[in-house]
Amino acid sequence: MTASGKKKRERKQDFAKTKLKVGKTKAKPANFTNTSFKSKALVLATQSLNQAAPTQAHLLNNHLSLLTHHSSTTRRESLAYLTTHLPPTFGAEVSAHHTIPAAALIPALSPVILDSSSSVRTQLLTLMQHLPPKQIELYVPKIMLYINSAMTHITPDIRADSTKFLGWLLTVNADSLLRNGGWAKGLWGLIGVLGWGTAKDKNIVLGNASMGIGGGSTEKGSKGKITTQHLEVLGNFLRCGLHEQEETMPGEALNEDTREASKAYWTPHLHMIPSKPNQSNTYSYLGLFSHAQVNMDGSGSGTGGVEDIDARRRWLSEGAGKDAYECMNKGLRGVIQEGGEIGRLGGRVLGVLDTGLSLGAENRNNPPH
Repeated sequence: MTASGKKKRERKQDFAKTKLKVGKTKAKPANFTNTSFKSKALVLATQSLNQAAPTQAHLLNNHLSLLTHHSSTTRRESLAYLTTHLPPTFGAEVSAHHTIPAAALIPALSPVILDSSSSVRTQLLTLMQHLPPKQIELYVPKIMLYINSAMTHITPDIRADSTKFLGWLLTVNADSLLRNGGWAKGLWGLIGVLGWGTAKDKNIVLGNASMGIGGGSTEKGSKGKITTQHLEVLGNFLRCGLHEQEETMPGEALNEDTREASKAYWTPHLHMIPSKPNQSNTYSYLGLFSHAQVNMDGSGSGTGGVEDIDARRRWLSEGAGKDAYECMNKGLRGVIQEGGEIGRLGGRVLGVLDTGLSLGAENRNNPPH
């Protein structure tokens, strides 16, 4: 009886409904099979399905795209990579897989002039100084737009570094920089960063202590260093704009017989239309495509008449640049009164300004026959 009763209970248990209790795990069936498994994976730092490694141009473009990254450290490191790897191949006649064209490089680098990080701007200047000047000449007006914006920027540190880029651009191609309004805008920009501007200046930082060379986050001890930097660039700017540059004339390399034979064409370079790409706007001094009225003597409200040295001299002494000359004259004389090294530098810059204008007056009084 006992064995028979046990079997009956087991058979009933097979058909009995299990009561579930709160907090208790449901019992697993007798025929349950565990199907769980564990897996392991190898994670590499860099993985690529391509058999070939990325080209140099791909790496350069990648770092070029990182110039807009939110981290200043990433932007600085990308500029450092371009400084190390770009100059040996930039501008050379090599495959497109090894370099990037200037048409893609310069537009990406120019906005970094306005970067909020001082270390990024310093690294950018180092990179630009290593680039071949011939590859940058065509893009001088585009770069000058950002330099003008930096010279009138609300941040004092960006204004302080703007003249570093202007001084570098003068060594690339000063003639192209001074054309197409670059002379007037650059001169007023330098007056603004030196704090010599007046209330009637157009779109220029007013000349006072808080907005000029020593305001904002600029430390008092570095004010003299920044002023010296601005004055040196101003001197170079005036020297390039008001003084004749020493150039080798085409006839200097000719012998005596050749000179005699080509006497009728001794100075053809003075009468030829410039063939350089950056001088394509040969007749801009006429103001044919400018809304501003520009007189033939370089005076007027516009800047189209200051495309050569004589016009720039007339613009300062007789034209719309009289206010600029008065600001520079008063500012430089004030610097001279401070004495010391900065005073001597101010005297040299004033000498460059007065000498350039006096040469222009002599040429007008004694025209060549």
